[in-house]
Amino acid sequence: MRNEMVVVVDFYATLQSVFGTKTKRVEINSPATVGQILNLVCQTDGQRERLHESPGRLRRDIKVFRNGRDIVFLNKLDTEVHNGDKIAIFPPIAGG
Repeated sequence: MRNEMVVVVDFYATLQSVFGTKTKRVEINSPATVGQILNLVCQTDGQRERLHESPGRLRRDIKVFRNGRDIVFLNKLDTEVHNGDKIAIFPPIAGG
């Protein structure tokens, strides 16, 4: 059964300027995955290149969390999302 759901995507640091916003609300039919959500929020080639090494493969320096848990420890881009979930996307952080 497919139901429409809402997922909130938060962009951090330099990704806010790449995506032109701090937060994006995504409406999608369930079931859905983190990968599908990322495909929906990436509306330009520049945005896709900023997050992905190649189609379906996230850049190693990008961190994505679903409800505070790194998707690397879940099911990576195939991690299921549910109504009300929060996706947080972090670029590489450097400092000293």
